Amino acid sequence: MGTNTFKNEQAASITTQATVYTAPVGKTAIALELDIANTAGTTATVDVVINDSSASTQVYLVKGTNILPGSSMKCVSGQKIVLDGSDSIQVASDVTVDCMISVLEDVN
Repeated sequence: MGTNTFKNEQAASITTQATVYTAPVGKTAIALELDIANTAGTTATVDVVINDSSASTQVYLVKGTNILPGSSMKCVSGQKIVLDGSDSIQVASDVTVDCMISVLEDVN
């Protein structure tokens, strides 16, 4: 049995699409919180996509949501997103945003 590990991953200055977290191969992870902050001077239009590597599918957690300048949004807060090995979460924005994700890895 593995050791559960809490991790924080950050992605700064996202202006297109960026992978903010990928679950390690052979492990399961739980996304506990995902925050996005608009650091630009204009409204950001944001998408958050979950990529299921085993099923070769993508689903939107958030699509086309606006975040006002200087504001932030919690995309995952309270609910839990389970990610199997190689599953990933991507964030896309039309202006500069920062992203922070907290995960629990090696959950069995």
